[in-house]
Amino acid sequence: MLGGKFAGLWNDINCEEEHYRYFVCFGGDDQYVLITQYKKWRDAQSYCRANYIDLPSIRNATENEKVRVTANDYSVFIGLHQVRPWSDGSDSSFRYWKSGQPDQVQTCTAMSFSDAGQWTDENCATTLPFFCYGDRRTVATLRAVVKTTVELTEADIEDRVIKLLREELIRNGLPNSTSLSLRRINRANP
Repeated sequence: MLGGKFAGLWNDINCEEEHYRYFVCFGGDDQYVLITQYKKWRDAQSYCRANYIDLPSIRNATENEKVRVTANDYSVFIGLHQVRPWSDGSDSSFRYWKSGQPDQVQTCTAMSFSDAGQWTDENCATTLPFFCYGDRRTVATLRAVVKTTVELTEADIEDRVIKLLREELIRNGLPNSTSLSLRRINRANP
């Protein structure tokens, strides 16, 4: 929800409760339309999809300002729904919530390794282990055992095994910029 009196700042509310607001529809070609009918979020979304394109997706400050001006100081619904941006400000449509989560009580997200890595929302004051990443090159060691009936050269391993492993890691969420290299080969005798 975009709050008019808050100069275009966003606020979240529970879409399942009886919250009625005016809303803005995106009509394409940089066109935003204020709808001065009180509707719940899902009804506002359905109205926009039937009569325009959708509730607006706001991707930058310019689009936010256009919607704010269109809202004419009203608090209006926009197209963001149960989305928590990453701490670096980026967004993703990928979701992996544990059943019953998020429960709208806590505001920080954790990965539950006992539940196959599914996400839970947690109190931000809770102390948990964590991972860091940054712009610096991150080096991790991965040990793999490859069993084969044919003799593989180092070039074969680079070409066949490393490429396939990299593709699988990217398919499972690592960034495209991920690179793998072969550091050492230990050959075992059968």
